[in-house]
Amino acid sequence: TVPRGLSGDCFNSIQLKLNQAYNGYNNVHCQSVIRDAEKAIAEKKESYARALLKGISSSSRCYTAAQKLIDKINTSAAKKESGTSLPKVVKEKLVKRRKKVEEQVAKSVSLEDDDDFRCKHFNDGCH
Repeated sequence: TVPRGLSGDCFNSIQLKLNQAYNGYNNVHCQSVIRDAEKAIAEKKESYARALLKGISSSSRCYTAAQKLIDKINTSAAKKESGTSLPKVVKEKLVKRRKKVEEQVAKSVSLEDDDDFRCKHFNDGCH
């Protein structure tokens, strides 16, 4: 952690290094999440994979890859759902509800991960 009493170039230099470390962690973590999501897709756990991928920060290098995987999952899910006998209105409501729940879970997991990381490495946001 950066001592709060530091000022000037020393503080700025340390803060820059902390930001670089966090960005590096974020990119490594992102690759790990992509691998886990791909494994989940292979195991037919698309909802879990989608929730993992939605938790990836837009500042990560693999954000675009994550979005492409989400699109692939959504396309696959749409194809599967088109073969069911549910009315179209019900299908649309189910898809909206599923997306909403997955976004809530992904956001919750992402916030917990960020809070834990900041607390552990920067002594910031600890509860």
